[in-house]
Amino acid sequence: MISDRAKLAGILAVGLGLRLLFLRVHQTIEGDGVLYASVAEHLAQSGRLMDVSWEYHTFYPPGYPALVAPVYALVGDSHRAGQIVSLAAGMALIALVWVLGRRLAGGSVGLIAAALTAIYPPLAHQAVSVHTESMYAALLCLSVLVGLELVERPSVGMSALGGALVGALYLFRPEGLLLGAGVVWAVAIWIARGERPARIGARAAGFVLALSLLVVPYVAYLHQMRGAWLLSGKGLSYRIAESPHEADAIAFGQPRPWQGLRTEGAVLAERYLRNFFRQEGVIAEAMSILALGLAAVGLAGAVEWRKRLAAEGVVLGAFVPLLLYPAFEVVPRWTEPYMVVVFVYVARGIVWVAGQARIQGRSEAVAWLFVALLAVRYAPQLAIPLRYTPSFENVEQRAAGLWIRDRFGPGTTVMSRPPEIAYYARARWVKLPYRGISGVIAEARRAGVTFIVIDELHMRRLRPDLLPLLEGPPPPGLTLVHQTDEFPQRRVRVLAVAPS
Repeated sequence: MISDRAKLAGILAVGLGLRLLFLRVHQTIEGDGVLYASVAEHLAQSGRLMDVSWEYHTFYPPGYPALVAPVYALVGDSHRAGQIVSLAAGMALIALVWVLGRRLAGGSVGLIAAALTAIYPPLAHQAVSVHTESMYAALLCLSVLVGLELVERPSVGMSALGGALVGALYLFRPEGLLLGAGVVWAVAIWIARGERPARIGARAAGFVLALSLLVVPYVAYLHQMRGAWLLSGKGLSYRIAESPHEADAIAFGQPRPWQGLRTEGAVLAERYLRNFFRQEGVIAEAMSILALGLAAVGLAGAVEWRKRLAAEGVVLGAFVPLLLYPAFEVVPRWTEPYMVVVFVYVARGIVWVAGQARIQGRSEAVAWLFVALLAVRYAPQLAIPLRYTPSFENVEQRAAGLWIRDRFGPGTTVMSRPPEIAYYARARWVKLPYRGISGVIAEARRAGVTFIVIDELHMRRLRPDLLPLLEGPPPPGLTLVHQTDEFPQRRVRVLAVAPS
């Protein structure tokens, strides 16, 4: 008889193998990863929250770069350092899902949930990306485990730990504050049980104090940098100003004259529901209808609600941030960390269905058959490294950045749409403004830009008005110094800016 720990070791080995397979081919850093990596570099070198623009960074919280910084100091490559942190978090996540599933519904549920986490393609990919998702998901599992302790064996110390975890989640992604819903549910349970108000107050104070110790310093930093009291520098006004072509997808939309409460409410509701159902479709496509159906079974058919209402409320509280995202826009990557909790319900549904099959001594085999079916569903995405070609990544942007670095050295100033080019050039990045060609040239001169880099991949989708810079001779004030044509529809031009 193989023990559960031996089975977990096998699941971890499979998860590690898949992640190393993705790591082998994942050689180009992503746009958001550039910001995280460059902040980590500045933290390690000077202790300042600065990014690839060589300015103080307020767009993303500092939690993830703060973990990457010491690893960068050891390995000397911020891209690799971020991958190491994400990979470690991704492996820890598999073990934490096992603990959570076992805590909620027994060893079989824990093992199946861990196996699904190990083979889920988005989580395998995020474990080798310089993104927050792997660490955020691991902290999410920890916060749910602490929430379960708070409803079963509450204490001031455990409440403080819950506050620290929610604060840490906030420092990775601001919506992490909403995961305090689990603690709010725990307080409601304490009140319903008739516990003494003094005890409830002491626990609540411990939670708030620990949370404040992590949240307040960053809020004060944002106030110092932005001149306003904000919970996040990644606000709605920024998105509308920086991406006007996407504003209609945001539930709040572009600023316009007030049209009355009824009209505005109807517009907001229509856009929110449109995004909500888009998000539902994104999750269904990624996980599969089979997985979501089993999760529904696990939620409705396999739960003794009267006995476990307190615990189930904590677990379901982990999904509260999913109600926030449709108010802005639908980004698949935002939803991925919460799928680990869905997998616990999927595993519970699988175990329940296998038990109902009533095949003598074969219920475990039936359960793992469902896991195998889901593995087949995920196989095409898991096989991406086997059919990988350089065109899968934005290698042309890396090549352009390295060309600038090799010929002109670090320290130049690059204006481009994606920050990857400046990252590889070891240059200061100036974001391409939303202006016409003459306005872009004028802004480049004002900002002291050395090179304007135009990449076809982004220009065709986001800035078609600048496509003339990819065709024919450059306009006055710009000189073509380099061009790549390696990939169709993905040309890159490096244009030197003449001083005014």
